[in-house]
Amino acid sequence: MKAIIIGAGIAGLSAGILLRENGIETEIFEMHTLPGGLCTAWRRGGYTFDGCIRYVYGSGEGRMMHALMRRVGVAGTREFVEHEESIRVETTGGETVIFHCDLDRLEAHLLELSPQDAKVIRKLIRDAKSTSRADLPMGTPSNVRDVMTAMAHFVPQVLKYSGTSMAAFAGSLKSPALREAFLHYYGYSKLDELPLFALVMDLAERHARNAGWPLGGSLDLMRDVEKKYVALGGKVRYGCKVAEILTEGNRAAGIRLADGETHKADIVISAADAYTTLQEMLGGRYTPPAYRDAFRSEELIAPILQVSLGIGMDLSHAPHSQAVALREPIEVAGIRYDWLSFKHYGYDKSMAPQGKSTVVAVLETDFSAWEALSRGSERYRMETESAAAQVVARLSDRYPGLADKVEQTDVATPLTWLRYTGNHKGSPQGWQTKPGHMESFPYKLPGLDGFYMAGQWVRRGGGLPGGAMSALETVRRICKDNKLRFQ
Repeated sequence: MKAIIIGAGIAGLSAGILLRENGIETEIFEMHTLPGGLCTAWRRGGYTFDGCIRYVYGSGEGRMMHALMRRVGVAGTREFVEHEESIRVETTGGETVIFHCDLDRLEAHLLELSPQDAKVIRKLIRDAKSTSRADLPMGTPSNVRDVMTAMAHFVPQVLKYSGTSMAAFAGSLKSPALREAFLHYYGYSKLDELPLFALVMDLAERHARNAGWPLGGSLDLMRDVEKKYVALGGKVRYGCKVAEILTEGNRAAGIRLADGETHKADIVISAADAYTTLQEMLGGRYTPPAYRDAFRSEELIAPILQVSLGIGMDLSHAPHSQAVALREPIEVAGIRYDWLSFKHYGYDKSMAPQGKSTVVAVLETDFSAWEALSRGSERYRMETESAAAQVVARLSDRYPGLADKVEQTDVATPLTWLRYTGNHKGSPQGWQTKPGHMESFPYKLPGLDGFYMAGQWVRRGGGLPGGAMSALETVRRICKDNKLRFQ
């Protein structure tokens, strides 16, 4: 039995690893020349600019998600850095809110800033601590007692916080500084409608030291995953764009590449963008209502503009991640920004030459604006240069002399992500998650046997764990459909 997998991102490679462990022949076809898909990085003059990872759930030995992350090659291959702070937020009123990863320190800090919010703060911290004890054993067999204990800490928080948005929680706080800080907890993403449970989960995993940064960054980590897949006998072909998923009767039968080459298989898995898969590779013939409705009405996680800088000065003394209210706004592609989120990688010596720093600033943007700019290459170039210049100027206000030390500049727009990954409208993580919008999408399509989907378009929230978990579910279904015992 042979399976063809479209896409060598975390979902595609994880599916390949799990299928190989279950004795199924696999071959991955990837349009780019590198593994990783959206989980990637690039080098410019000795600097590495990372385009993905902020942290990885499952980095902690024996913690939630670790077994699955180890199984697919994400954990256990390199050292992870567990930060003491997740982010520092400097508000419009000039106050600094530090989100310590240790929940006791965070509680004391928040209470000092806003004693009038003591009741809300203590409740949030108490429930985050409880969630931190929920070591759900995803990806490996466990005894019933362990599962029940974990669920006792996990499920009540899901029920309590999934129906409340970040904006509603922030609105319940009396302190203007804390209201702003919590809404900018995720840096560039002001996710007002994100379910509050996402924040509780994040606070919990950071407290448990289970949300680390892999030394070497995104691309090096994905090469670890690729190495494990190949070691298991998996095949991968790069520079191969899939144009069509072939069908015979009511069954997927293989793929046709953009150059006309065809490949047959018993099973086809798409770990690529859902819109391209369903509307282009399958011609819209099998698109179920859930996806059709989503393409029409669901909100996507906003595409991003990433300004990456190689700077000839050492910023390792500075907080690694910051969101700051700007005295002078930035305006790019018709959007005004009153806040700037940026981070440096001084804790990872592989990201910049000795004594120098890699700094990345990210802004949410609009796909259609960049699509319009791209119709005139000079306008597009000028706008990217303006974006970089404005970011450098705002950073120079904070770190005097920085502007004169910029050695490398790189600007990635939504069209950059579209070109290399094919992701619908350049979205970095698929569908937006909101209260009432947390359900997964179909892994299988009615009327088409032997075809499956995996990745962030079937499982909301994105990220490496989400991609690996979607692959796990897909392979379980394949084994069940083919009467194989899932290993």
